[in-house]
Amino acid sequence: LFLLGNVLMAGATSFAALMTGRAIAGFAMGLTYILAPLYVAEVSPAKLRGLLTSMLEVLTNVGILLGYMSGWACDRLAPASSSSSWRTMLGLGALPPAAILLGALLV
Repeated sequence: LFLLGNVLMAGATSFAALMTGRAIAGFAMGLTYILAPLYVAEVSPAKLRGLLTSMLEVLTNVGILLGYMSGWACDRLAPASSSSSWRTMLGLGALPPAAILLGALLV
């Protein structure tokens, strides 16, 4: 869902397409916020449960920070007359889910 949402947003030719991609990516993020900590808490040993669930939250926030930094970098590196910086930023957001998908298919 992350990959589909980001590809739709990066390639959007209309506001409706952009919002559809955003809705799909937002739904995927909502699922991730609920299911990832639940999964980690269920499969981790009791001794490490607090550490692992806390690290999941910390790394989520690091990912959000990296997203903001990539948006800033795309804005600064794009020519002043170009409006493609937002497409580049959203396209870069498709790389991590694509790498995870490829890794899952190869394992």
